[in-house]
Amino acid sequence: MKKSILWKIYFWCLSISVVMGIPGLLERKLNIRTVIDVPFTLLSFIGMFCYIYNKKIIKEKFWKLFLPLMVAWGGYGILITPFINAPKPVTLENSIELTIYYFCAIPLFLSLYFYGYRSSELWGHKI
Repeated sequence: MKKSILWKIYFWCLSISVVMGIPGLLERKLNIRTVIDVPFTLLSFIGMFCYIYNKKIIKEKFWKLFLPLMVAWGGYGILITPFINAPKPVTLENSIELTIYYFCAIPLFLSLYFYGYRSSELWGHKI
């Protein structure tokens, strides 16, 4: 099944923004959050790419297990980490940034859901 062009635009815009953030990531001190976040982000982008372009990689069960982990990790990163590691006090401006980030992440989570749970034809299941 062919996906909407909007999925592809979202994927490539998000990919470009992540790539543009790599130099800043490399300048920071490495911490446990970054060590965990990089593989999660990479796997989520692989899953989203595979959903959008109808590619099978790894196993369907992996993506079904990965989705709740990614949502939990994303929730932790969005809702808890900023308050623990905040270099500046939490303000309305910070809250707005977090809200925008959260809404931008929703299509990523949706694509992983659709890939793991709603891609029966791709995984070879009869409908």
